[in-house]
Amino acid sequence: MTRSGNDKEARVRLRLAL
Repeated sequence: MTRSGNDKEARVRLRLAL
């Protein structure tokens, strides 16, 4: 897993949480 991938997943998670 790359750092960019992790960052993207975190962003998606935040979007779902919002």
